[in-house]
Amino acid sequence: MILNIAEDLIFFVTNILKTRFLIILILTAGLNCFLSVSVLGQPEGRMETDRPDQAECASVVRAGYIQAELGFNANQFLESSEWNLPTALIKYGIADKLELRYISVAIAKNNELKYQPDALGVKVFLFKERGWIPQTTIIAQYHFDDTKRDLSDFNRTEHSVGELILSCQNNFTDRFGLGYNVGPEFHSDGTVEWIYRLTPGWNLGPKYFIYGELFGRVASEASEIWTDAGLARYLSDNLKIDLSAGYHIRERKEWYAAVGISWRFRVTSVRTR
Repeated sequence: MILNIAEDLIFFVTNILKTRFLIILILTAGLNCFLSVSVLGQPEGRMETDRPDQAECASVVRAGYIQAELGFNANQFLESSEWNLPTALIKYGIADKLELRYISVAIAKNNELKYQPDALGVKVFLFKERGWIPQTTIIAQYHFDDTKRDLSDFNRTEHSVGELILSCQNNFTDRFGLGYNVGPEFHSDGTVEWIYRLTPGWNLGPKYFIYGELFGRVASEASEIWTDAGLARYLSDNLKIDLSAGYHIRERKEWYAAVGISWRFRVTSVRTR
């Protein structure tokens, strides 16, 4: 088991280093982390979350805070159905521009409930929004050896080793913004799929948020596209509930519906420069 994980990690890092533009992004992130004197994590106001949409938000958790995001999903596939009870994303702000991320999922299927760790990674803040230049972060995640996350009909093997996602956000007004993600996902058979997510969102006053979304992946032989929409309500700056649903545009018998809750709390005081 340990040997398999070590081999997968080496494979993941090797694939990242083969991509030149990703090297530039990582170096930029490193320079930003060590040379900047401003605090560019989440502000003291309301938290930003990666749910309920599929797109990852272009901000990091404030240093010294833990943020938990839980979702309870009903999933219908062409030949089966299952429940996620729940999916959990736990994030910790290590520094002003760096968060640690851990993902797990509990799957109820065929009268069995199975818990499994899903992914471990980091998100790094690259730069803030300036005019048309979006606020940007980059996420690197290693996927544990399970056969569920990002299972694709296009792959000869089921194991997704890891992914590297560029997350961007443009805020055009106080009420309307556009989030978008793109990046490669590496598989243990040597194939690569490209993930994409496009998410316009609207603030309905200080407490409500709605969004619509297109997301999917592109592989060498085929592609897939989903759409979804959702609503979130802030009960406070540190507590949020949400509702969402979506379906596969080509295979409309495949769909999901979800409810979720997210909260943030402080655990340590981190000195900022």
